[in-house]
Amino acid sequence: NDRKNDVSEILKKYGYMKLNLEIHDKPRDIVEELNSEIIKIDKEIEELNSNALELCKSIKDVEKTYDYLSNKLEVENSISSLIKTQKTFILNGWVTV
Repeated sequence: NDRKNDVSEILKKYGYMKLNLEIHDKPRDIVEELNSEIIKIDKEIEELNSNALELCKSIKDVEKTYDYLSNKLEVENSISSLIKTQKTFILNGWVTV
């Protein structure tokens, strides 16, 4: 019993402490459960990768739409700022060839 106390004191000195784990399942069952969880996560990763590839296919359309709408906004902002100036004029006419 003295040896047990001596060992406990030495272990405490170096930061060790007693840890009680409440494990009710067999290690084999725990490993199987974790393996099935890994398989499930791998399937989710595959599905997410597939979805990402589908999104990549339409990125060009999104970029074109963004450019178009950005240009439209720039035109509207330019027109809006023209209306606010005091020295704006409009020239309307035809050019004959």
